[in-house]
Amino acid sequence: MTHLWLLSHIVFFIIIRTISTTIGLRTQKGIIYGRQTQHTIEYLGIQYAKIIRWKPPIDLASELFPNTSFHATSFGPCCPQATSPIYIPKQDEQCLYLNIYKPIVPLNHSLLPVFVWIHGGGHRRGCS
Repeated sequence: MTHLWLLSHIVFFIIIRTISTTIGLRTQKGIIYGRQTQHTIEYLGIQYAKIIRWKPPIDLASELFPNTSFHATSFGPCCPQATSPIYIPKQDEQCLYLNIYKPIVPLNHSLLPVFVWIHGGGHRRGCS
């Protein structure tokens, strides 16, 4: 019985430690809600362009978020790709998404470095 009590408390503290907090950021497009983890603030699945079949993509930089807010707390879908023995998340033709990770730093830091990561996969598989 003592082991079960100890195990339940360990699991509880692990869950509490990994739970993230939702945090909002006001932008020109509206309010974007991301999530705060222990070391970063993450804004996931932000669509930056819309695909129209057989035509160039449409830039969404000047469009407002629907309802003037967007919950960027999960990854966008992957572009359609060949099946693979590894797990591929949801796929969709509307797949031009980006993810932003910002370190948690004191407010007196106005400029931060930018890192752009383009996923691997040899232009055959992978997603943001």
